[in-house]
Amino acid sequence: MPFLYPLHDAPFDFQRYTKYGLQRDVEQVGLKIVSLKKSGHAMRTAGLLMCLAIAGGVHAQRGLLRLALLPIALIAVITINVVVWLSSLVMPDWSHMAMGHELEVRKP
Repeated sequence: MPFLYPLHDAPFDFQRYTKYGLQRDVEQVGLKIVSLKKSGHAMRTAGLLMCLAIAGGVHAQRGLLRLALLPIALIAVITINVVVWLSSLVMPDWSHMAMGHELEVRKP
């Protein structure tokens, strides 16, 4: 389930689920959690947010300004992706920052 993504499906993007919200909702409907884990390393999550902010800002522009910003944004996004990928190989993960959650449930 995506968690740290920009607003989508507006105006129907009502809620973002945390680990605790998912657990509560699953238990309220009588299901059992088999597996619940975060997806994405904290460094990669931070990089994703940076890339989304850059790309979203460029996308919001029009005309010549958008064209002028595209090559800068392309270089920035590629650089950020490489740096955060390498960083995620050496930096410890932080459990409080995730791109989303992977959830498996079963009927009891």
